[in-house]
Amino acid sequence: MKKNMFSASLFLLLILVAGNVNALTLEDGAELLPSGSNTTYESNATLTFDTIDVETDAPYFNGHIFQIEPDSGFAAVKINSWNPPTMEFEVTATDEIVVTLGGFTFGDRHGIYVDGVHWQNRYVTSSGTLSFEYPHFSSHAFSIGDYAVPPSADGYRPSEDEEYGVTAPPYGEFGWAYILLGAGIIFILLMSIVFFYRKKNN
Repeated sequence: MKKNMFSASLFLLLILVAGNVNALTLEDGAELLPSGSNTTYESNATLTFDTIDVETDAPYFNGHIFQIEPDSGFAAVKINSWNPPTMEFEVTATDEIVVTLGGFTFGDRHGIYVDGVHWQNRYVTSSGTLSFEYPHFSSHAFSIGDYAVPPSADGYRPSEDEEYGVTAPPYGEFGWAYILLGAGIIFILLMSIVFFYRKKNN
């Protein structure tokens, strides 16, 4: 009995070790410095990934881009959590920033929160990225979470462009499939009217 329990325990231990053998840990305070970027990235917690690649433009976690670039000057980023579709990070910059985050599902809509308050909603692009620009800068805490209903942090209801972003599927959440379906139905109805009209006159 003891032998069987020991064998089972050893088997479970091997599974746990094998499951984490390829995991990479980014310790609290570790820095990532892309050579072609004006941004430094620092882990603000102990984060675990399958892969970490530091390219010239940005770090890539599990193959997904995590890029924050200032229009000019420099930016410093502290990453608090990374678990798509949720992320939390802090940015200190000298100018407005352009943010491109990967690891999301195409067509999904997510809320962007600044300093704990909802700011905008954005759709995910076909490449699985969520992108936005933030113009008001010094230091701010950002989080990506669930879609939220406006008004925004600035106290006004965003316009459609701000609400849906440049990555929105055409015509909000409906897309071309529904538009083509509607056009097809209208075409069939028109053809039916023409057919019955001709038949009646003959």
